[in-house]
Order: sequence, then C-alpha cells, then structure tokens
Amino acid sequence: MVNIEAIDLACEVIRQSKKSVIITHINPDGDAIGSSLALKLALNKLNCDATIIVDSEVPHFLQFLYDAKNIETYSSIIHDKIIRDCDTIFCLDFNATKRMRSILNAFSNSNARKVLIDHHLEPQDFCNICIIDYEASSTGEIIWRIINKLGIEIDKHIAEALYVAILTDTGSFRFERTTSEIHRIIAELIDCGANPTELYEKVYNQNSYNIVRLLGLALASLELFYDNKLSVMTITDEMFQKTNTNDDDIEGFVEKTLMIKGTKVGILITEVARRSEVRISIRSKGDINVRDFAFRFGGGGHFNAAGVRIYGSDFITTKKMIINEAQNLFH
Repeated sequence: MVNIEAIDLACEVIRQSKKSVIITHINPDGDAIGSSLALKLALNKLNCDATIIVDSEVPHFLQFLYDAKNIETYSSIIHDKIIRDCDTIFCLDFNATKRMRSILNAFSNSNARKVLIDHHLEPQDFCNICIIDYEASSTGEIIWRIINKLGIEIDKHIAEALYVAILTDTGSFRFERTTSEIHRIIAELIDCGANPTELYEKVYNQNSYNIVRLLGLALASLELFYDNKLSVMTITDEMFQKTNTNDDDIEGFVEKTLMIKGTKVGILITEVARRSEVRISIRSKGDINVRDFAFRFGGGGHFNAAGVRIYGSDFITTKKMIINEAQNLFH
C-alpha cells in the first residue's frame, strides 16, 4: 500500500490547487479515464477548476461515464496556454513521458507543480511529487484512497468512474491483485450508487457490429507456438480497413489469447499503419513475467500484463522477432 505520508502529501497539493490539468496516457483505457474523471469530480467539489486533456479520443465504451464528454483531445492552439497557466498538473496511470505523446512539449514547458499518481513499476523522474503504489490493482484504487482521505463524499458519478477503473484494470476482478480489500472497496462503491450489472453491460457489451467483425477476424488469426504455450493474435491494417475500425477499437482483445487450454502467454500484435507503429499487448498466467519481456523492447507494464510500441519497423519482421524472443519466456 502507498504510505500514509504520500497520501497526505497528495491531499495537501489537491487542497492547494485552484486551477489544475489532468493528463493520462495515449489510447486511454478504463483505469485511465475512470481515475481521471473521479479525480476531476473530487477537485470540483473542492472548488478547483480541472481540465482533463488526452492525446487520444475517449474510447466509445467509456463515453457513457459522467462528464466524459468534456474530456478534451489535445490541440496545441487550445491547450498549451491552459497547461502553462494552471497551478497543478496531475499525471495519472502512466510513468513515462513518451506516454503523453503530443502533450509532452507543453507539459515540459509548464512551471506548474507536477504530480504523478500511478501503480506501474520503474517510473521516470519527471514530476515534483510521486504517489506510486506498485501493489495497487489500479490507479483508480489509489484515487479512491486519496478521495477518502480528503473526506470528500463519493457520489454516484465518482463511484461509477472508480468502479469502471478498478473493474477494467483487474480484468473484471480476475487478476492477481484482486484482493479482499478490493472487494471491500467495490462494496462501498456499490453502496454509493455504482450498479455492477449496468456498468459491466455498458463497458463490455456495447460494441458496434464492425468491432465484433474485427474481433472475428482477430480470433481467426490465432496461432499457437511452443507446444501451445504461446498464443499469438494479429490484427493488420487491412483488417482495420475491411471493418472500418482502428486501434482504438481493440480494447480487451488480448484477453482472448489466453482462453485456449494449455496457453500460458498470449500476445496481440497490431499494425497501426497511420503511425508506422506495431503495437504489442502481452498477457500471461501464473509466474511468467511479461513485464521484463516488454521492457527489453522499450515497453513496460505489470508482471502478467504488459505492452510495447515499436515504431518504424516492418510488421511481419516485428511479428517474427517477438515470436522468436517469446520462446525465452518458457525456459
């Protein structure tokens, strides 16, 4: 658990903030959006103006959350002044500056206090204050602790944002860090108005027909290696074009790679042609450390869930390299 002094420091900074900016990572997931919205709503209750700015658009399955429509997609013309003039910048759910992408320059030029709130290992040193809990299930869990320490009432909107943050980053309460304490937090959020059935339905069962078609193509691409211990799913630019989708629509696809009996590691390799990028998502079971595997290629993440983005490399070449190197995971 993050120490009491760190939580107290976060609360002190939040109480002092009057005009803040919240930044989260590119291609934001449920934890990134949920924790950002919860923090913004908490700041508003303390009469602090807060703006959430992200490099990418909010995924379609998270747009139902209260105030999600007011999350702003970064534009230098509009947002550089806002970032420069705020008193505090909160960086949520990422620990490396490259995860800000286009926002980085404006962030670096701002004299605002910079606060990192995250749960990933090996953070870069780019903020004045770091609130990091490596054992937390999600950034949403840390935000829950901060809000409680501040004595702010968790209303239905905050409860729903935090519930979605924890729900998605625990794999619907399946991952290793789903502790009894997490279930107690979830129970409190339900008491505050979060409806588990409704939220699960909105997050996971509102995909478009085209996204389901893309998933079908992705499932058809599955290949097995190393005595079926490795499952590899690939999504090409051609598949995106055929289904009129893009890489924002593949949330949760990688989890399907582990549904085959005997599979220990699942990898989703995605071609993002418009950015000359190959996006690699990795999941594992048990004691197989995929975070270190991802780190070797410039990525990162958690022990059983990690990712890499490789730029300027041929898709087929990258796929072969990743599959060949993955053999070392089973030694």
